[in-house]
Amino acid sequence: MKRLYDEDLDGAIGLAARIPGTCKGTVKIRPVMEIEGLPD
Repeated sequence: MKRLYDEDLDGAIGLAARIPGTCKGTVKIRPVMEIEGLPD
């Protein structure tokens, strides 16, 4: 599984649209919340 990050929802949708095979499959777009104090 690959993870891609973008600054906003529109950018994430743009990235997902360029992934080969999305016309026959699915791509999940989920928000990520950063929590201070957790290790990277």
